[in-house]
Amino acid sequence: MSLAGAVLAFLMEGRRPALPTPATVALLGFTVVFLMSSLFAERASESVNDIKLFANWLLVIVLITGTVTTERRWFLFLVLFLLFSLKMSQHGFRSWVTRGFAFTGWGVTGGPGWFQNSGEFALQMGIFVPLSTYLYLAIRPQLSRLKRLLMLMLPISGVASIIASSSRGGLLALAAVAIWAALRSRYRFRASFALVVVAPLIWLIVPAEMKARFTTAGTDATSLSRLTYWKYGMEMAKDHPVLGVGVGNWESYYRAHYFVAGDTLNRFDETGKVKIEVAHNSFVEVGSQMGYAGLLAFVSVLISIFIINRRTRVLLERLSDRGRLLSLSARALDDGVVAFCIAGFFMSVALYPFVWFQLAMSAGVHAAARNLVQSARKAQATHPAPDRLSMQRRPGRVRAPRWRGTAAASVPFVSDIQADHGAQ
Repeated sequence: MSLAGAVLAFLMEGRRPALPTPATVALLGFTVVFLMSSLFAERASESVNDIKLFANWLLVIVLITGTVTTERRWFLFLVLFLLFSLKMSQHGFRSWVTRGFAFTGWGVTGGPGWFQNSGEFALQMGIFVPLSTYLYLAIRPQLSRLKRLLMLMLPISGVASIIASSSRGGLLALAAVAIWAALRSRYRFRASFALVVVAPLIWLIVPAEMKARFTTAGTDATSLSRLTYWKYGMEMAKDHPVLGVGVGNWESYYRAHYFVAGDTLNRFDETGKVKIEVAHNSFVEVGSQMGYAGLLAFVSVLISIFIINRRTRVLLERLSDRGRLLSLSARALDDGVVAFCIAGFFMSVALYPFVWFQLAMSAGVHAAARNLVQSARKAQATHPAPDRLSMQRRPGRVRAPRWRGTAAASVPFVSDIQADHGAQ
C-alpha cells in the first residue's frame, strides 16, 4: 500500500517514468506472459502471492526511473544503496572475523527477508562489490588517502562476506564478475595481471571445508537434490511449453507429479512433513512455471539491461572524464547482471529484487547520462569553444575551460559536498 501510495503521489505531481525502449519492450513482454501464465495456471489461486510480489517490483521500477534522472540524483541513490548493503557486508565480515575465519555450514546471512539465506546474501554482495569498486574508481582523484582506504573497505567487506557465506554459487559469481570486468577493461593487461595476482590470495583465505565443497559438487546430497529438481523442472517446461504450469505452482505441481515417498533425498520440515523445495535455479524456475515464452521474456529482460548500459556508455564517450561516474556505473550494473546469471543458476531468485533493481537502476543511469549530455551541449552552444588562436597561451591570459572536464572534476558535486563538509 505504501508503494502504491508513493507511485500515486509521484504521478499526481506530473512526473513520468522513463524506461529506454529495450527495457520497455522486454518488461512489457515479461509482464504479459506472467499474467497469462497466472491466469491459465494449474491452480490459479496459488499465483496470487507472486502477482502481488511482481506488482511491487513494477511500482519500484516506476519510482526509481521517475526519480533518478540526473547525475546528482543517481549519486545520492547509489550512496544510499551502498550504505544499505554495507550494513549487511560489515555484519558478514565481522561475523567471519569473530569466528576466526572458520567455515560453517550455514555461512552468514543478511537482513531478514530477501537476504536472510546465505546464498541470496552472497548474490547481493556480488552486486555490491562492483558498484562500490567502480564508485571508488570514479571519485578516487577527489579523495584523500584516508578516504580512499575507507572506500576500499566496501568492496573488501563484500568479498569477505561472500567467502564467509559458504555459498558456492556466490564464489563462482565473484570469480565470473572478476574475469568479465578484467576482459572488458580499457587496461586489459593491467586488470588481468591484477586478477592473476589477487585471485590466488583470495583462494588462499577460503576455508578448506569450503574448498572441499567444490570437489564434491555434483555428487553430494545437496547437488543431487538440485539436479533432481532441475530435471523435473525442465520436464514441466517440456510438457507445458507455452505458459508453463503456472506462476507460483511449482510446489503443488511437483508434489502431485514427481514426489516419491521414501526417497533418500527427501527433506523434512519441523513437523516431520516432506518439504518440497524451490527449483534452486532461476531459469528453471521461470521455464517450469511460465514455459518457454516466459523464459525467453526473462532472458530478454536481462539482455535489455546490457543494451541500455551499452547505450549509456556510448552516449557518454564524448564527455570523456566528465561522464566517468555514470559510465563506470553502467559497467558495474553489467557486472551485477553477470553475478545474477551465475549465482542465480543455483538459486530461485527470479522474483527477488535483484533483476528488477538492476533494470531500474540501469534506466536511471541512462536518463542521467542523457541529461548530462544535453546540459553539456547547451553549455557548448552558449559558450562555444574559442578558435585555435585564442586557445594559445598568452601572457596574462587563462586558457578557456573545456566542457569535457578533467579527471579531477569528473564528479563536480562530490567536491562541493566535501567543501561544504569542510566549512562546517
